[in-house]
Amino acid sequence: MRTILIADDHVLMREALMHLLRCEFNGVAFECASGFHEVEQKLRLWRADADNHAHADGAVVLDLRMPGMNGLHSVRELLALAQPHPIIVYSEVDSSVTKAQLLQLGVFAVECKSEGAQSLLDTLHRALHLPSAPTAVAASTAPTPLSGEIGVITLRSGIKHQANIELTSRQMDMLRALHRGLPNKLIAREYGV
Repeated sequence: MRTILIADDHVLMREALMHLLRCEFNGVAFECASGFHEVEQKLRLWRADADNHAHADGAVVLDLRMPGMNGLHSVRELLALAQPHPIIVYSEVDSSVTKAQLLQLGVFAVECKSEGAQSLLDTLHRALHLPSAPTAVAASTAPTPLSGEIGVITLRSGIKHQANIELTSRQMDMLRALHRGLPNKLIAREYGV
């Protein structure tokens, strides 16, 4: 079974990614982790389940800035545990040197959170050996105004998905901050998470 492990310490980011990926990938299971040790534990379970093919075709979407992460050393450890599953770093990478170092270590790809969803979706299609459809994820390139409802998302298949989600005012404020392009660290500091 295909499984995607989403590793990010921000609940809102994990939930948003899971929603996006569920819309894009049918028949894929999802697991979440919020720190290095939890990712490590889940990858050990994947390895233990290798005999019964429970996670035969999986991938990891990894944020670099999580509790317990110790830079490239932690990535190296997770790569060893994740084999043969690809790790996609989905984070705010500080410099091209870091990106080059991550790729040299053996991560499948490095995607920047500020670049939007399409690049991550394309990378996951490649990592899971799935064909990519030519249709863009977003209906337009202009940012959608935020409200209490998330509107229509056009999937690559051309299917429109209506998502009505009730959010608290705090969640809306955080989503607005993400929409403005603020980095996770600044948002976390601003909202005390």
